[in-house]
Amino acid sequence: MDYKIVLGFPYDGALLWLLSAEQHYHKTIKECYDGSHPYYLTLFGKNHNLLIDKTVSLSLLYDDIYLAPTDTYLPERNKYFIESESGSGYANHEWGIYTNSEWVKDIDQWGDGLDLLEKDIVISQILNKVPFRARRQIIHDAINQIHIANQFDTAILAIPSYLKLCKRINTLTNPNAKELKTINSITPSNAVEKVFNISSLKFEIDTLDDFVTLKKSNSIREYSNSFRNYISELPNGKLDDKGLLKAMLEAMNKDDISNKISGGFSLLTSLISMFSWIPGTQFLGLATDGISRLSNSYSDNKKWWLLAPEISKELTKKRIEEIYNQSR
Repeated sequence: MDYKIVLGFPYDGALLWLLSAEQHYHKTIKECYDGSHPYYLTLFGKNHNLLIDKTVSLSLLYDDIYLAPTDTYLPERNKYFIESESGSGYANHEWGIYTNSEWVKDIDQWGDGLDLLEKDIVISQILNKVPFRARRQIIHDAINQIHIANQFDTAILAIPSYLKLCKRINTLTNPNAKELKTINSITPSNAVEKVFNISSLKFEIDTLDDFVTLKKSNSIREYSNSFRNYISELPNGKLDDKGLLKAMLEAMNKDDISNKISGGFSLLTSLISMFSWIPGTQFLGLATDGISRLSNSYSDNKKWWLLAPEISKELTKKRIEEIYNQSR
C-alpha cells in the first residue's frame, strides 16, 4: 500500500537543497548554500546541509513525498515536468517526489489573511527567534503545506515547533476544518538512528545519486513500510532503547519462524505434487494457500529490523560498482 507524506520544516529545505546542490549550484550535497538571496536562505534553512542524512532516512520511510510549490531547481525537469491550464508541477514517479502549483491555486497566500497570521500572538511566540524578513515566507509555506495535507488527507512530517505552527494556522484559517494530520519527526528519526547504531552501521550518503539508488530500491521500500508500521504501533508514540532491543529480538525470532513456515510450505507443495492423483488431495491446495499467506504476513510485518543493513548493502553495492567501472 502506498504511503505519502507532506514534508515540512526543516526537512523540506534540506531535500530541496539535495535535489539542486550538485546540478544547479555545482556544490556537494554536504556543502551549504552560500548565496545572499533572502528567498533561498529561508527556503533551504539554516542547517540544510547538516540535515541531509536525517532527511533522506526519513524520506525512505514514505513512498511518496509531497512538497509545497517553490521557485527552485528540480532535477530532470524536462522529463518530469507537467503543465496544465490551472498550474504546473513536477511528478517524479521513480523517486516518489511531487509538487504542483495547482494544489494551492485557490488559497489566499499573500493577502490580508497573511497579515493577520503574522500578528497572531501564538504564531509570533513560535517564530520569535526567526528573523523578521523570513517569517512571512515561513507562514506562506506552512499555509501551502496545510492545504496540501488536507487536500490529500495525509500528514505533515516536521519538527514539533513547526507542527505547532501549522496546527495554529489551520485553526485560524479553517475554523470548521477537521484536525490537521501531523507526524512528529523525532520518533521515526530516533528509531532509524538507533537501529543503525545497534547494527554497528552509519547512515550517510555522499551524492544525490546515492539517494536515488535507495529511493528506487524495492527491497528498501518493503523494509521501510514494515519499519513505519512498527513505529506507528509504539505505545504513546514513544521509543526507548530497551523496548527497541526487545522488539528487534522478537522480530528476528518471528522472521525465523516465517522462514520455517516457508520451508514447510515448500515441503508440503512437493508432497502434493507427488500425490495429486489421489482423490481428496485437492483440499490440500487450500492449506498451501493459507500457509503461504501466513508466511508472507510474518515476513511483511517482522522484517523492519533489516532496514539498516539493507540500506548499507545497497550503498556499498553502488559504490563498488562505481569504483569497478572507473578502473575498467
